[in-house]
Amino acid sequence: MCRGLSYNLTSFPNIWLTVSDQREAASILHKYKVLMELACFESFRRLVCGMFLPHCSPQSGVLQPCQSICSTAEQQCSQALNLINLNWPFNCHLLPDSQDPMECCLP
Repeated sequence: MCRGLSYNLTSFPNIWLTVSDQREAASILHKYKVLMELACFESFRRLVCGMFLPHCSPQSGVLQPCQSICSTAEQQCSQALNLINLNWPFNCHLLPDSQDPMECCLP
């Protein structure tokens, strides 16, 4: 589900969501498959993958998605989620509130 993104390095354990390894991340991501198919936000797949398989770079370390990306996705997808009786699965306010690519991951 997360192949072909603009990054190919991640780190385990996921220190934010206590995901211990790639097998556990794949199991959790499978539950998000329906959400990944929503066309409500252009970078939705990247956001979901970034939550469970965060971007890791030699310069910046492990980066969570930026709060602004999560909040925008939440606003744009809330109506579609309501139609399938799902709530927004992430607390965007816990993510870094920055536009600096050294602090968080932008699409």
